[in-house]
Order: sequence, then structure tokens, then C-alpha cells
Amino acid sequence: MSTDRVVRPGGENLDLLASAILLWLPEGEEPDVQLFSPDVVVPPPHPHPDPWWLLHEAITAAMEVTRSHQKLPWIKVGTRILSPQEISETYRNMGDLKASFGSRPPTVKG
Repeated sequence: MSTDRVVRPGGENLDLLASAILLWLPEGEEPDVQLFSPDVVVPPPHPHPDPWWLLHEAITAAMEVTRSHQKLPWIKVGTRILSPQEISETYRNMGDLKASFGSRPPTVKG
């Protein structure tokens, strides 16, 4: 397996080097694709989409940021929307891979 991918439960590969959009919504609310559009960026406490160059950084931010609100993270990567539970599972599965990234993606040999 390449060092830029993590396997989620169910066997799906996620490209940790893909760009992503992080969104915060109140518990119980589910996003639609329109909420992830940069055209709808408004000040908090609205969903406020936050673009990230790398999925692994968006996941790390979602899990490690100190929050002063009761909202849950959702991440859109490609055509897929990751729920708060999927973000948490992926974060746990990143394990040592996350630590090896630092602020730069790993060099992929090929």
C-alpha cells in the first residue's frame, strides 16, 4: 500500500494527499453538496466551508482543533462526503502515518 493512502473500515482507500473541504454543522444536521461550495462562505456560526490542500490535514484539524462550539465536522473529498464518525475512524486508522506527515506530505517512491 502506498504511504499516501489509508484504508478505511470496509476496505475503501482514501487518498490523504487529495484536496478536501471541512465543514462544521450542528449535531443531527447532515450536509448537502451545496454547503461545501466556496460561494456560501459566511462568518461563523454558519457552516463556513474551510478548504484544505490535503485531506490528512483536514482530518487532523477536525480531530485536534480546540472547539468553542458544539458542531461536528464533515469533510468532502472528491465526490465523497465523510461523516463525523468516518472522520474519527479514518483519523484512528492513520496512526503512525499521521505522525510521519508533519506539515508536508511524504515522498512517494514510484
